[in-house]
Order: sequence, then structure tokens, then C-alpha cells
Amino acid sequence: MTRKALAILILIFIGLASAGVSQLYGSIYYVSPNGDNSNPGTHDHPWATPGYGSRQLQPGDTLIILGGRYVLSRYPDDIIAPTSGRSDAWITIIGEEENTPILAGRGNLLTAIDLSGCSYVRIENIEITSDGGALFRDGLEILGSPASHIVLKNLHIHHIDEFGMNIQDVEDLLVENCRVHHCGFGGLGGPRGSQGGWRNVVIRGCHLSYSGHYYQGVEDNPDNPYDRPDGFGIEPSNGPVEIADCIVEHNKGDGLDSKAWNTYIHNCIVANNSCDGIKLWGDNSKIENCLIYGTGDGVGGASPWAGIVIDQIEQPNAYFEIVNTTVHDNPAREAYSMYVQYPDPQYPSTANPITLVMRNTIIAGGGGIVYIGDVVNFTAEHCIFYRPGQDVQIYANGRDYTAAQIEAGELGEGDLSRDPLFASPAWGTEGDYHLQQGSPAIDAGMSGTGIPLVDLEYMPRSQGSAPDIGAYEYKAPISDLEITKTDSPDPVTIGEQVTYTLTVVNHGPDPVEYADVMDELPFQASFVSATPSVGNASYDQQSHSVNWHIPGLDANQQATLTITVQAPYDTAYDRIVNTATVTCAATSVDPNDQNNTVTEETRLKWEEDGDGVADLEEQGPQGNDPNYDGNNDGIPDWQQGNVTSIHTFDGSYYVTLACSGGSLRDVRTMDNPHPQDAPQDADFPWGFFSFQIELDPGVTEATVTLYLPQDSDPTTYYK
Repeated sequence: MTRKALAILILIFIGLASAGVSQLYGSIYYVSPNGDNSNPGTHDHPWATPGYGSRQLQPGDTLIILGGRYVLSRYPDDIIAPTSGRSDAWITIIGEEENTPILAGRGNLLTAIDLSGCSYVRIENIEITSDGGALFRDGLEILGSPASHIVLKNLHIHHIDEFGMNIQDVEDLLVENCRVHHCGFGGLGGPRGSQGGWRNVVIRGCHLSYSGHYYQGVEDNPDNPYDRPDGFGIEPSNGPVEIADCIVEHNKGDGLDSKAWNTYIHNCIVANNSCDGIKLWGDNSKIENCLIYGTGDGVGGASPWAGIVIDQIEQPNAYFEIVNTTVHDNPAREAYSMYVQYPDPQYPSTANPITLVMRNTIIAGGGGIVYIGDVVNFTAEHCIFYRPGQDVQIYANGRDYTAAQIEAGELGEGDLSRDPLFASPAWGTEGDYHLQQGSPAIDAGMSGTGIPLVDLEYMPRSQGSAPDIGAYEYKAPISDLEITKTDSPDPVTIGEQVTYTLTVVNHGPDPVEYADVMDELPFQASFVSATPSVGNASYDQQSHSVNWHIPGLDANQQATLTITVQAPYDTAYDRIVNTATVTCAATSVDPNDQNNTVTEETRLKWEEDGDGVADLEEQGPQGNDPNYDGNNDGIPDWQQGNVTSIHTFDGSYYVTLACSGGSLRDVRTMDNPHPQDAPQDADFPWGFFSFQIELDPGVTEATVTLYLPQDSDPTTYYK
């Protein structure tokens, strides 16, 4: 079968499985923990057990298992075992929406669901586990009689003794959005089939993890008889098998081990499995857009395991591809990072010739070389082979290749031997294998036929001048930073303090690793303090600026900085100017530089006569009459300390205070300071005033006169 035929078969299968679940007719039945099997199975009178309910269904029927816990122990009564549907009348068994039912097995029950020999059946939204650690073997099984046209969706299978899904022969199977973990013998697997094994299978969006870490009620039970429980492991099958968008991690066996022909594994993360990462055995198989790391799950030393294994190939001249895949190993492991057709006399099939094409792939970080057997017709283009601190990087084509020879193009066009600069590689824990800025993998890949148009995260390729090497396409984070500023008070009296509040917002769409702000303080103003909400801020005397480092901002997150300065006394200017600029991290791109700088002008209030009111305030209601004389003594008010003109508290009126026998100091307007003492229904249109009197030398008393607006006509006075 050609690779083109493989893609067509998968598309046909997806259409078939998707179309088949439409219910054209049939009845809807219910099961409830509070039901009774003598009931008719309606919503108001449901059956009691899922096993009984499943056996009552006819083609086109739907069984809804209402939320609750169902203990399964009787064989075969408690096992869900429906009859077959038809292409136009599927049988559907589904858990209640937003109230997932739990099937809890005990008594060493064989399985919770048996679909052996079934066709056109859909199972969805059910949790399957042991009853408090009781003996319970498989979650779901298809053994003996082949099944076909099966959809398994949103199943959560965990803490059972053998397989999560134990499947032998099946055709047209969709496993979607399922979580399978802590199963003693493995997540998805089964014995060798007698009728083609797994055929036309899609496994999409599943999480397969911690196989072998539980057995018969005990975590990491040393008595588990199965020594290599895989996340996914199947025996020879006709395929095709597509595994997409899956996370496969921390299994005590292999991550993904497929002996099926026509296996297509793409957009998967296979991490921290004890044995091999991905293992392929069948002709016409491909790995694409996958991340494989953590082989050994943190255990070092001598090891037979590798990130990728293609070995013991039964079909001579079989064909394999690895494209835009990242494999990271650890030098603490004394093992190959990848091996293909390693010669072993015990396995004659290792002598069969095969073809392997690798493009845009990274194999990095391992203690051992990459081994490509002599029987392999090997092509490597635009790949990175990096074995840190070692000269020989790969054995292929009957010879060793050093880093210098790879760089010289002796292995293949565009191949490199350099540190790929992963963001945060790990071993035994979660790592980040996105490329850092400056990675040699960026824009170093090849394009054309067979190169995926998206990366592992479905970001379009390419983001630069050419596709990147590896599973992830590098895209500099985009962080639109904006800086704004306010000042208070404005205007400010000369010699008094003014506070600037700076706000930096990351409008995204991506987080920014850090940001820096430089605030150029006003000329002649004196620095007082700087207080950031996050990060650190310091004053640089030489540049007369405040430098603020923000350690990081998520999208739509903001940070603030308050800066206090003292306005100058001796200046010829009528305002001070403050300018601040924000700069994003070198690892990010700010698409809009129009909002990175902000300038704030603060007006200065002169105050020469000592009454505490700015000169401009005393120059008439509009602040523009330097000859304003509110008490008609022939002297402008702003020039004499015993006369003050000022707006009332609410700004409605402009009045004058004049003092004989002394000077006015600290003149202020205010709201009623003691409203509880005011006469009932009293009105205070000119507000209240506060001031101090500095008596002239030799004077023991003074008089203050309040000059009201000419159009005012008060009838009652209070003091």
C-alpha cells in the first residue's frame, strides 16, 4: 500500500465513523443506581445495572447511564455487552453529561465492557476503575471474535490490574479523548490477532500514562508479572493505525510500540517512559511532528532502550519516514538515542534491508551515538545530530560521522551538529522543547513534498524564511507593551512634591519574559522615591533617571511604579517634563512602538508672597490678570502676603481675604469641617476657609476681611 493510499484510507475511516453515529431512529433508555431491572428503563423508571441495560438494546437504541457509582462483580451479568447495531442504526451507550458515571469492578471480574464480535457501537463518557483497589482485570476488551465500526470517546480508565483496552481484532475503530492510566499490563494493547489485528484505527487526543505503576491495589507493585507495560503496544497488524495528538508518559514499558503496517504517529508527546519511546516494526510507517524525551524516566546507566527504535523488520525493503521530530536524551544513559536494524543473529529479520528517510529532525543530548544498521538505505536531510562533548555523532552507511563531517555535508544536505538550544530540557520531569532565539534549528529545515505545513502545536510552518528543524516551529513571542503615566498634583507648587504613577500593560497575545522601563526625571527636580508593584527600581544619579526591571508579564497583566520627586524652587520654566519608555525582552517582539513612550508635563505654581496660594491662582478667576486687586488697595494680590484671592471649595466663586495687622499663611479652602454643628437648613455658598495669621511685629491683634463676589447678596452670616 502506498503512502497516498494510507492517507485516503484514514480519511474514509474518519468519515465512516463520524457519519455512523447519527441516530436515525431508536429508543432512549436509562440506568440509575437507584433503578430496578424490573422497570421499563425510562428516565423516571430506570434500570439498575448497566450490564442489564446494555443487553436490552436493539439497533438504533441509546442507553444513558446516569451519574453515580456502579459496582460490577458478577460475570457476565454486570458486564456491558450490547448486541451489534447497523450502519444506519448504531447502538450508543453514554454516560450522563457533566455527571460521569463510575463503573467500579471487583471480584477479579474479567472486564467492564465486552465488545467482542460487536459492530456499530459507540461508548462514551464513562469512568472505569477498581472498587477501592479490588481485583479487576480489563477496562474494555475485544477478544476472540473481531469487532468493527466502534467509537470509544471520553472514557477514563484507571487503576485496574491488566489492560485499559485489551483488543485483538478490530476494524474501523476510533478512540478519542480518552484517559488511560495506572493499568497493570498497559494502556492500549492486546494479543496477536487472527484476522488482521488492528485495521483502520484512529487514536486521537488521548492521554496514556503510568502503565505498570499499579497492580492489584498496590502502587508500583513489585509482584506485577508484566515487566514492560506500554502506553500503547500492539502485535503485528495490517493497519493503518493513526495515533495523533496524544500524550504518552511515565509508562513502565514503551511509550508507543506499533507492530502494525501503515502506522502514522504525529503531533504526539512521548515523554519519560521507562523503555523505548516510539518503536515501529511495520512497512510504510511514519513519525511526524513528535516530541520524544526522557527515555528511562530518570534512570541512568547502561540501557537497551532508545528514543526511537525501528528493528526486526519482517518485510524486506520496508519504508519508514521520520519528519520534523525532536528526540532528546540524557548523557547519563549509556545507550543509543536511536537505533535502526541493529544486527542480532537471534533475530534474522534484523538483516532485512529497509529504507529510512529522516528530514528536519533533531536527535540530541544522548550519551550514545545514533546507530543506523548497514542494511538500511539511509537518507538524512536538514537534521541535527548533537552528542554533547563527543566527536562521533552517528554510525550510518557503514561508517562513523563526526560533528565536523556532518557540518561539512558528508552525511546529507543541510545536516548540522550543534546544540539546538531547547528552552528547558528535562529528564524524568516535564520539559520545554521549544527553540530558543538563536537556535541553529531556526529556518534551517527543508520544505516541499512530505514536510508538514504545521508543527506539533499546529502553528503554521514556516514562521521565517524556511521551516525549522524539529517538532516546534519557532515564533518569537508577540507582546504589545503599553506605558501610561499620571501626575498628581498638577499644577504643583514649586518646592513641593509631585508623584508620577507609571502603568505598564502587556496587551499580548503572548507573555513577555521581562520588560525594562527608563524614566527620565524632570530637569532640576529632585528624586525622592520609587516604589514598584513588581520587580525592582533604582535611581541613577548620573543620568537622572529611574530604571525599573519587570521580571515578567502574562498577557493582559499590568504592573505599576510610583515615582516621587520634588519640584524645583529656582527655575525659569513654568512646567516640568517627565518621559518614560518601556522596552520588551529581547526574546519577544513588540508589534507596536507607538505606545512604548509617554511624556507628562506638570505645571508649576509660583508662590512668592508666602500665603500658600500659587501666584497664578491669585491672578484673577482665569489666572491671567497679573494686576488683579481683590481688595482695591492698589497692589496686585499675588505680590502681598496679607491679601489672598482664591476660588471657593467647589470652584463656583472667587473671593478675597485681606488681613490688617499681619500676614496670611497656609490659606486653604475646604468643605464644612463640622457639618453636625451647622444650623438646620443652613446654606454655605462660599464654602469654608482655613488660614493662619502671622502678626506684624508689635501687633497683638489683627482683622481679616472677606471680600465676596460683587453680585452676591448674603442675608445670614456664620463664623
